[in-house]
Amino acid sequence: PECCFLRMIMILLLTCCCFADSRAEVSRISVHDGRLVDESGRQVFLWGMNMGEKSSGRRYESWHEPEDFYNLRRWGMNAVRLLIFWSAVEPEPGRYDEEYLQSVDKRIGWARDAGLHVILDMHQDLWSEAIPGGNGAPAWATLDDGQPHRVLGGPWSTAYFTSPRIHRVFDNFWNDSPGPDGVGIQERFALAWQHVAARYADN
Repeated sequence: PECCFLRMIMILLLTCCCFADSRAEVSRISVHDGRLVDESGRQVFLWGMNMGEKSSGRRYESWHEPEDFYNLRRWGMNAVRLLIFWSAVEPEPGRYDEEYLQSVDKRIGWARDAGLHVILDMHQDLWSEAIPGGNGAPAWATLDDGQPHRVLGGPWSTAYFTSPRIHRVFDNFWNDSPGPDGVGIQERFALAWQHVAARYADN
């Protein structure tokens, strides 16, 4: 039994070493019959983890370096969910921040070089940094109509249920209420996504 155990450990170590040296190409993925498939028509299952930075004080640029992306691939992952933020993409209505998007370009490039797929997640928690504990949408798109923010303690996420301010900003989003420039904020969000999608359409 001890010999079998040692043999299993050796096989595992050899497998890990071989995998660590592999640099898999990132195949283009498409949707076919409700399934993600690669260029050969094989179904693809994505597994990975979040990477991102929620702090505007750090310009939403995560601390990760190329080595971190390679490590994820080496540890058996094939994807990252890369957090991006509407407030960083579009700090003012209709103005897109090229410097921020270049930082996203860099991380997508590191992921590609490591053999990882990227899922871009336009992230938000409690809608916006204009709400205590929140992040995501720009302050100019936080139409709260002066409603109060109420929390009951415990997990931060309970504010989704208890805060009239959060309820109102989501209502105004789904109603496409006009922002400061007269354009509906849902329309502005769609245009921001369109800008991002066009940038990475061939990536």
